[in-house]
Amino acid sequence: NSGITEPETILKQSKEFNDKGIDISTIGVGQQLDFDLLRRIATYGRGSNYFIGDAEEDIQKTFKDELESLLYNIGKKPKLTINLPEGMNIKTFYGYQPKYISNHEIEVELENLDCGQTQIFLMEVEKNELENSSITASLVYEKNDEVKNISSKKEYDEMTETTQQELKKNFQIAKMTTALKKAAKDFSQTNMENSKKSMQNIISYYQSFCDKNDEDLKRIYNIALKYSSGQRTKSYY
Repeated sequence: NSGITEPETILKQSKEFNDKGIDISTIGVGQQLDFDLLRRIATYGRGSNYFIGDAEEDIQKTFKDELESLLYNIGKKPKLTINLPEGMNIKTFYGYQPKYISNHEIEVELENLDCGQTQIFLMEVEKNELENSSITASLVYEKNDEVKNISSKKEYDEMTETTQQELKKNFQIAKMTTALKKAAKDFSQTNMENSKKSMQNIISYYQSFCDKNDEDLKRIYNIALKYSSGQRTKSYY
């Protein structure tokens, strides 16, 4: 590489653009990349963080989605706050790393709300047998110098994952992309054994649980399949 390669210097320079109101998205292609640096740039820059393989269709789709999202901005500086009832515990987060306000309240800074863009925040929770099982969430964002607030309240449903197909798909995508990002990070740190293990976990999970006709799930699977060298696995087209 030529030019500046020191992560903190790159972050400092990207922040100068952020301070001028310029959002920055990052796109990681292949495996030889500094995933943590790309994630931090996108997080600080209120942009999107993409990780894709080097297949031409994946690259085209990512750039197309990113450009379309810039055509119309719905809101800036969105912040999601979730309140859990007493006795409900969080097991795992997917998509974003929240900040704990208290034992039962978390806060998540999201990417800017752009046209055609979907942001998914998933978490696995478990609860005791309590009367109150309501989860409340509020989304605050800026639009035309005004602060907007949207609130929602839902009852905990332990069967949601299996009864709502769209949520089930999002959950599967979250698990697979989390493993894919971990594989990329391990690869960049030359931890080849862990990287290969994560790829194999994606392949096994897809073959065991996922809808083979779903193009989004299939795309993640084929990326893992491509980079998991020497494995005798079946490709889906």
